[in-house]
Amino acid sequence: MKIVENIAKWICRKLTREQVIAIINLLSSYLDDDLSEFKKAKPNHPNYRKFEVDPEPPLNAPEIKKSQLDFKKIIKDSKIKPIANRGDNRTEKQVRCPHCNATHNYIYKNNGKRKNTQYQCKVCKHTFCSTPKISVTKFLCPICGKALYKWKTRTLVTLYKCGNDNCQRYIDNLNNLSDEEKLLQKQKPSQFKLRYIYRDYKINLKKILTDEIKAPLQKLDKFKYSLNTIGLVLTFYITLQQSSRMTAFALRGIFGIKISHSSVTRIAKAAAAVCHQYNLKYIPQIKGAQAADETYIKVLGKHHYTWLSVSEYRSIITSYLVSDNRGEIPAIKTLVQANQKHEISHDDEALCLIADGNPSYQAATTFLKKEGINIDLKKVIGLENKDNVSTLFRYLKNIIERVNRTYKHYAHNCFQSINGAADHLALAVTNYNFIRPHSTLGYKTPVINDELNHIDLIQNKWVAILNQEHW
Repeated sequence: MKIVENIAKWICRKLTREQVIAIINLLSSYLDDDLSEFKKAKPNHPNYRKFEVDPEPPLNAPEIKKSQLDFKKIIKDSKIKPIANRGDNRTEKQVRCPHCNATHNYIYKNNGKRKNTQYQCKVCKHTFCSTPKISVTKFLCPICGKALYKWKTRTLVTLYKCGNDNCQRYIDNLNNLSDEEKLLQKQKPSQFKLRYIYRDYKINLKKILTDEIKAPLQKLDKFKYSLNTIGLVLTFYITLQQSSRMTAFALRGIFGIKISHSSVTRIAKAAAAVCHQYNLKYIPQIKGAQAADETYIKVLGKHHYTWLSVSEYRSIITSYLVSDNRGEIPAIKTLVQANQKHEISHDDEALCLIADGNPSYQAATTFLKKEGINIDLKKVIGLENKDNVSTLFRYLKNIIERVNRTYKHYAHNCFQSINGAADHLALAVTNYNFIRPHSTLGYKTPVINDELNHIDLIQNKWVAILNQEHW
């Protein structure tokens, strides 16, 4: 009802008291008139645009059912004699009955001498063709066994759909629709997902799993500033969440250090490459579940996205990424990095990952299972607990949302490039995991590092991190 309150305030600012009373009387007359048209409430269709990635992998070949018939036993019991075929009407030796496996001397041609002819077995009385029909499709539906047809082709994925109206998946989904949804489905069939769909990705996993932050062109030891000054720059710029101009102003006004705001950004870029390697090395492997989520930032005024995953244990950020889209590729990178920080205590223990309804997570887990990386995805959708999964894992979803809000304080939505946003994110993760104390953890950092805990000054902690990576 916030929009109604805002409209009422706007009317009060624009109109006089007499004009507002006239509008109220006019609206009352409209309410009493049955012919007056009002904006209709949006109908509640629980299955409308419901997108699910089917977890079942397709079949690559039809299932061959072994016959329960034993032709030798039938021949012995019924005393069946071989067929005396002569000349061109003789059955080829390689032909066997697919129903009872009888040999060629018990099979005769059922419709003349034509090629690809029909045969009949004397033992089990079944007819069959010599050349069975071969499906030209690559995949078969795992529910009904029928061939999937190529539905859509995109740059990274080809979608195959089951077109069988007797498929149990299609029948069940169709029966779950309400009467209004069934009527809407006939008008807009693309707005409901009823059939089995398989997504065949054309992605090279090894090729996309490269470090997002490359080595800087200028190393830290090439700057004219001391390492202590660089620590002060990172303290103001990252820990205290100041802009590059405010950081340069503070260093000049408080410490008398002459530095430009462009030098602050260049120092941050060089330090980000070092801190990124530090994060990969010193973020430990952690047991338990993790939560993943993405939030938007702006780069040159356009929407970009930061991807984060946080562990249940001490709310440690285990993976991070910046992308220009919310598709499968950044989701795959995020989940692979999160899985690398998952400590396996049992042989088949998969990472339990909590995410929202973004279909990119479902598509990523389906692709990674095909690559041998098993991730158990749990979806927590919306703000209310409408199912058991949301009730059980809502607290983890709240943790990742809180971390996203914390990062929003660091990101000023003024990045000039995606690489600059990635550099800033790497530094923010280092500050969050290793430097910034958390009140919920007894004013300790999420990652316990004994070498950093004994250092009191923040700038000296940044210096120690840069020194550990041999900049």
